Amino acid sequence: MIEWVKKNYTYFVAAMAIMMGAYAIIKNPSFNESRQRFNMMKRDMREIAKNGGSIATRKEVNKYGVADLSVSFIAGTLTEDVRKRNAATLSALGWTPLGRNEEAYCKKGVIYSTFLSDATFQGWNVVIMNFRYTAQTIEDCKRR
Repeated sequence: MIEWVKKNYTYFVAAMAIMMGAYAIIKNPSFNESRQRFNMMKRDMREIAKNGGSIATRKEVNKYGVADLSVSFIAGTLTEDVRKRNAATLSALGWTPLGRNEEAYCKKGVIYSTFLSDATFQGWNVVIMNFRYTAQTIEDCKRR
């Protein structure tokens, strides 16, 4: 077998590349699926933003196999009341808590999480609200 691989190295590498490419196509969400989830993320984020808080930055990624929306809020503007309204909004929109953690939720293979970032915006601490859709988040939501 090893002799065959040495003799046919180029063919072996090409075959492995094809197999890995096929695996990625099968495992990763399609661009259409990613786009649908991305649009859902943007709609749901608009509803969450209505609850209050000052948006500092926004980052969007939507391509084959991944959709990601990260919005940072100035931490001091996310009062306890705003956080409770955010949780109620997520629940009303069909998001379910990931385990017992109210900082992470799942919906249609997308994971929403919120966390205090080490980064700052113009000297202010920020809280990141992130929606992410990948092959891994689909699996993680199925396991909950």
